[in-house]
Amino acid sequence: MYLSIYKIVSFVLLFFVAGAAFADPMLVPADELPNFLAKHDKAVVLFTSPDPKCVFCTEGMRKNFTVLSHHGARQGLVYAVTQWSPWQNLPPVIQRYGINLLPQIVLFRNGKEVGKSVGYLKVEEWRALEAKVQTEFGGVTNAAPKTILREAPQFP
Repeated sequence: MYLSIYKIVSFVLLFFVAGAAFADPMLVPADELPNFLAKHDKAVVLFTSPDPKCVFCTEGMRKNFTVLSHHGARQGLVYAVTQWSPWQNLPPVIQRYGINLLPQIVLFRNGKEVGKSVGYLKVEEWRALEAKVQTEFGGVTNAAPKTILREAPQFP
């Protein structure tokens, strides 16, 4: 089978463009968040903790946020995760953003909050958040698959 140089170049470009469009969220240390938000006009940030004592800061929450970032990928919109441990020791810079419960997902435009979701989200809450991202920041997104987004865990 003969592959032209144009097909090869097209494939390579498609690979890199698709990879950029579906990049995982960036990990932004708490003390760097103000600079990060100053550099990015539109950002969606997950505030969470790797501390196992934060019962709602689950790996499932982080995975669902990654799925949201892939489905919400659009030019100029960045997704980031800011985390610290222990979970109850909120860094002073984070308190400036009104974060007092974890996890939280905050939509920022020009460094100002334009939307927020607090706590472990159920499937319908993820879809509402995705709709908010689409409304606030424009562009086309696909509904996140139900097989990846899980219901909130049940606690006694």
